[in-house]
Amino acid sequence: MEQMDYYTDVEPFSRNEQNRDGCRPGKLKTDRGMKAEDRNRHKLSAPVAYSLLGLSILLSAAALCVAVILLAQMGEMKRSDADFRVESSQWMSNVTGNVEKATSSLSDVQAEIALLGELTWNLEKAIAQLSKLQTEIPRQRESVYSCPDEWTKFKLRCYNFSSSSANWVEAQRSCASADAHLVVINNAEEQSFLKKHVDVSWWVGLSDSASEGDWRWVDGTDYYSSVKFWAHGQPNSYKATDEDCAVVLTDGLWHDWPCSSRRTIICEKPAQ
Repeated sequence: MEQMDYYTDVEPFSRNEQNRDGCRPGKLKTDRGMKAEDRNRHKLSAPVAYSLLGLSILLSAAALCVAVILLAQMGEMKRSDADFRVESSQWMSNVTGNVEKATSSLSDVQAEIALLGELTWNLEKAIAQLSKLQTEIPRQRESVYSCPDEWTKFKLRCYNFSSSSANWVEAQRSCASADAHLVVINNAEEQSFLKKHVDVSWWVGLSDSASEGDWRWVDGTDYYSSVKFWAHGQPNSYKATDEDCAVVLTDGLWHDWPCSSRRTIICEKPAQ
């Protein structure tokens, strides 16, 4: 009974009354509920925080890896750039050296061409002088050498045009008595010279009397390598006649003829 009286004496709080701490009872209950909710909220956010922490660590590690890779690539690029510069420098040096060598070689070639041109010019000049000397020497020799009286000079040879006639053997003996021989024709120029001075048929120092068909010049000139002025179809030993001596007829061409016939004599010997 006394206890009930005790509790009876306690005056109940009114809704508008505050406790000694200045807090209302209803308010006090609400704050406690909020603290419990906060504790529950903190308990729910911890896994998220760990997850975020792990994610940040992974991101940091990835960023570090990317940074390391980028730094490695930059280093490689720098090394490649340095190698490229070294190779470019070497290449430029080689090109410069080759250009200098080519320029030097070109200069040498140009100098050699100039020297060759000068040598060619000197050679042409020497050839012209030699040609001139070759023309003048025979003239000088011709002016030095002479022929006896009644002999006609042509080049370095002397010719005697006799007005008498004889057979071939007698004509050759007549020429031999004057240290000469029947005329021997060595070129077309000599043939033309003789033709201008004689308008009748005349003996030449050519025969095959020693062996039929084996024609020989009296001075030993090789018949086969020398010029020939046979008329068409000559020599032919006409009608099987023994024609072993050569004669020049009025047509200016050679014919084989009987050595016993008589023809004009032309003797020839070197000028002295």
